[in-house]
Amino acid sequence: MITEIMLDQVAAHILSGITVGRYIADGTLNNAPVTDKTVNGAGEVEITLNIMPAATANITQVQLIANAADIWVKKEENIQISDYNEGILYKFILNIREEQI
Repeated sequence: MITEIMLDQVAAHILSGITVGRYIADGTLNNAPVTDKTVNGAGEVEITLNIMPAATANITQVQLIANAADIWVKKEENIQISDYNEGILYKFILNIREEQI
């Protein structure tokens, strides 16, 4: 059984490791600043990115980057940005749990 100590240490490692977010918009890779990193009351790691394309765009993937270049998490998307003043607060929620198979 996973202990609370291990869960806390894994969550702390994830929080300290994630340095930036990235997203692919219209085939171009862009950086997205991390605006919040926290562990919620359920023990899940929450990481929020601020995605602000410079123009209208179709976002097809969002990533969490660690160690300046390693993709730790990625999610395929189909998000249309129709106004250059429009942005997205994008949140990843990572749940660390033990399951018996």
